[in-house]
Amino acid sequence: VETILMHIVRGTGIGGLRGMDDIMPLPDHPRIRLVRPLLSVTRAQIDAYCAEQGIIPRHDATNDDTRYTRNRLRHEVLPLLRQINPQVDAALLRLSAIATVDDAALERLLHQVIRPAGDQVRREQGRYRIARAWFAHLDLALQRRVFPWVNVMLEREPPAFERIEAAITAAQQGVVGTVIELGQGLSLSVDYHDLIIARADAPPLNINWGVLGEIVVTPPCAVVLGDQRLIIARDPLQPTHARLIIAPDARVTIRQRQRGDRFAPLGMGGHTQKVAEWMVNHKVPAALRDHVPLLIVNDAIAAICWGDQWAISEHVRVPEGTAPIFHAQFMKNF
Repeated sequence: VETILMHIVRGTGIGGLRGMDDIMPLPDHPRIRLVRPLLSVTRAQIDAYCAEQGIIPRHDATNDDTRYTRNRLRHEVLPLLRQINPQVDAALLRLSAIATVDDAALERLLHQVIRPAGDQVRREQGRYRIARAWFAHLDLALQRRVFPWVNVMLEREPPAFERIEAAITAAQQGVVGTVIELGQGLSLSVDYHDLIIARADAPPLNINWGVLGEIVVTPPCAVVLGDQRLIIARDPLQPTHARLIIAPDARVTIRQRQRGDRFAPLGMGGHTQKVAEWMVNHKVPAALRDHVPLLIVNDAIAAICWGDQWAISEHVRVPEGTAPIFHAQFMKNF
């Protein structure tokens, strides 16, 4: 009863309304079962048994210290609630019983949707990939259970409610490259098609853009780069990741970043910024920074091909009413 009430006061989900379980995994040692045989026995019953058997129980004086939340609920709040409703203990236990059944049903439903998901939910070494489209179609009640489930599968405690809500918002609205910390060394990153939940010790992502050295392209074009496809076209694309003005005789190439690379992003009045600094500020995962393609026009960085809206350089900015205009995108090469 005290535990349920403490969870309510602190703010809890349906799992917290369950209170304590008679049998549960021992915290930090999930393979060991913790059994509470006296959980349903009242303090009065235990005191009566001790009196009958001539047992003098040891009293811990710290249990009387109302500076602690549980003790204050025990000695001050619960007596007041019992004046309002003499059956409040039974009412809270009834709430626990209902929540236990409902929580178990939702957990079964989560497994029923995850089990047949196939490639939509994929485990890799130290991480999970979850298809954004699959996640978006889940009911909010199940979305809130996905991240705690992944945490447990990656041998971590479930994240706090605020982190779960931030992760759901990022999954629904976050641009590619958004990173949310889930706590305990876990992070969520938003990819083009997937949500990637990874431990800090997970090996680098095996993303193959296929950019090795320098690749020369002649717009308009469609170039396969590993498992990605770069398209540069005159007609608008769905989606368009960048609009650029490229001279017909310009030399256009694709490469990865190099030491000392700088570019002049839009909005900085022509001032340049280090590409490495830009990647850090935009939370590009460290394991990916050497793989992000750069679009080069006449030996100057025209675009960093990252996210739903690429970082465009000032020298390829499209003034209003200007033509010809090239539209560019990166898509998964299915």
